[in-house]
Amino acid sequence: MDTKRCTRCSTVKSTSEFYGKTNDRGYKFLAAECKTCTKGRSDDWRSKNHTKANKIAREAQRRLREREPERCEYQWRTSAYKKFGITVEDYDEMLEDQKGVCKICKRTQSASSDRFKRLAVDHDHELGFVRGLLCTACNRHLGYFEQENRLHQLWEYLS
Repeated sequence: MDTKRCTRCSTVKSTSEFYGKTNDRGYKFLAAECKTCTKGRSDDWRSKNHTKANKIAREAQRRLREREPERCEYQWRTSAYKKFGITVEDYDEMLEDQKGVCKICKRTQSASSDRFKRLAVDHDHELGFVRGLLCTACNRHLGYFEQENRLHQLWEYLS
């Protein structure tokens, strides 16, 4: 088993614990820091520079969507529903039942936002069941009102 010493934590680890890199001339080598230290340093930077990090991530995602739209769609369709316990077919069926519009405002996602094109899966955070598909605006507002019983407070105010 090949080993290497991390320059950050000074621990001797298996070479599998280091990221592989390639320089400008195509020469392959192992990173100086182990994966754990690299991730820790990266996480620290992100927490201190979250606005810049989010901007960089959004730009990288935009470039990827332009370059490989089919791959992005596939990844989204196969992973986005796992946390809600539904399948791609379930999502498509809900979308068809709702005639492709938000369950609350009855607008298409593209009409309510130019940034995201899919309707969000709305679910009850306490019980976990899926309620329907919402546009980004309605999903955000609903999430806000569900916090600390704000909908009841708003209703009382308006009454």
